[in-house]
Amino acid sequence: DDGVMFISIDEREINNLTYICEEIFGKENICGSFIWHNRTVMSNSQNGFSQDHEYILICCKNIDLVHFQGRKKDLSVYKNPDNDPNGLWVKGRPCAPHNHGSCVYSITNPYTGEVYNPPRGRGWSFCKETLQDYIKTGKIVFPKKEGEMFYIKQYLSELRNVRVNRSSLIDGVYSFKGTKELREIFHECGNIFTYPKPTELIETVLDSIILEDDIVLDFFAGSGTTAHAVFNLEHKNNFILIQQPELLNKESDAHKIGINNISDITKERILRVGNKFPDRDTGFKVYKLKNC
Repeated sequence: DDGVMFISIDEREINNLTYICEEIFGKENICGSFIWHNRTVMSNSQNGFSQDHEYILICCKNIDLVHFQGRKKDLSVYKNPDNDPNGLWVKGRPCAPHNHGSCVYSITNPYTGEVYNPPRGRGWSFCKETLQDYIKTGKIVFPKKEGEMFYIKQYLSELRNVRVNRSSLIDGVYSFKGTKELREIFHECGNIFTYPKPTELIETVLDSIILEDDIVLDFFAGSGTTAHAVFNLEHKNNFILIQQPELLNKESDAHKIGINNISDITKERILRVGNKFPDRDTGFKVYKLKNC
């Protein structure tokens, strides 16, 4: 009941797909879509318009049971160069988008005598009663050079949430990365699979929703990108991949190294990638239809 489905689709069929999913799940259960900027080089289209993105439609069974995980904040920016006993911190702006009376007042730099006032229509992010306490504890740092603005220390320990809202735009994860990483995995082979999805793309999509003990199901496993992405996740989730043993061309690069169908590529990739994760169980079972 709390399942979520992601469907990759291009510009030509996004509308038809949306209508079909609305009919099946109801309009209220269409969560939205990721817009994947997937190209770095513009296409040579005759009309001069380069289609540089695809869509990942998101639908669910019950929207009330779905909650997306925010993107993880970059905590590496927190440092402690002055050995502050309160721990890691970053420079923060002392202003806030409000003009409450208790937060609009003048502050004097004790070193230079310079007087600071909040910008018009804004106020300080702390009230006047808190100012002296912040100065005493070193949370506010005044410059010793005139003309420079003071700043407030924002401590990592004060961070309420290590994630920010998930954007609908996926950028910086391009199609060519999928081909490149597959060539690195099957280094003895040239082009073993055409247009594989980048692992980072699937990882980004899964990270937006997945929780511990959730199961990931991929109906069209292809080269096994989804399994690779699951291995990279923070939680040790299980996955189910489905792939028909579609025969490969006998002249293909894969056939030359003894791989005869797409499902064999899937299995071999899981084995090779799994060996790079010694701290977790990457074993899997294979079920084959009798007539295949």
